[in-house]
Amino acid sequence: MLIATMAALHGCQEEAASTVADKMGEPTVYDLAEIIDKNTAALGGDVALDAVRTMVKRSQIEEGDYRDIAIFATDRQGRMRVDIFSDGERVFAESFDGQRGHQWSPRDGQTAASNSGTIALSHTPQLPNHIFRLKDLVANGHSIEVLEQQMIDGVNYSVLKLTLSDGFENFLWVDSDSGLVTRVRNTRALHVDIDNEEKIIESRISDFRPVGSIIHPHSVMEMDLNTGETLVQISLLALDLNRDLPESYFNDLVQEVPDPE
Repeated sequence: MLIATMAALHGCQEEAASTVADKMGEPTVYDLAEIIDKNTAALGGDVALDAVRTMVKRSQIEEGDYRDIAIFATDRQGRMRVDIFSDGERVFAESFDGQRGHQWSPRDGQTAASNSGTIALSHTPQLPNHIFRLKDLVANGHSIEVLEQQMIDGVNYSVLKLTLSDGFENFLWVDSDSGLVTRVRNTRALHVDIDNEEKIIESRISDFRPVGSIIHPHSVMEMDLNTGETLVQISLLALDLNRDLPESYFNDLVQEVPDPE
């Protein structure tokens, strides 16, 4: 995983060097504290971000020929859940309750996620642009290091390596002007318990807009970096902050069913 990911990172560096001319000389280099402070301010500031206890998103998911609605929820305990609806009918759900992963389908009902599925689900809330931000990650037991500055399409990025507490590696591109994380790259299977083939996936994050007192992205495109194929396009339709969720919401996929509307 490490070799493949670093090879992809090196490839991106070569691409940037060959296609982008830095007309201002060497880009400004920022240290980690500066990057985190700018990211925090860009997303609404400490007070606004810390006030978010739960986050529930309603999004349109485009994956291949499918156009579905996803209800994604996460909280400050690092729990997450996503329910997929097609034509108003729930067709799949999966969650991480802080300890275990679960999944549900109309045919099989609720079953336990595999060990690898549980691990993958536990990663999701920890990645930037969900409920946790750069400023939360070290406190959550993860590590961040600054690798370099990189110019892509005239934008100066700080490239960070985020290593989660279980060793899962991610590479983040932070726009040095805006402070926003606009690219996240890692090596993983798109749907672990359906197809465990690992790909180098780059999530391109954009369309940041105010929601209440915070700023949140409204578009995420996930692409296979080796083939250039767009795997998933996610368009945020609504974001509900601090919704009260039942205590059983993240482990009961049978009784606790969200409204897709």
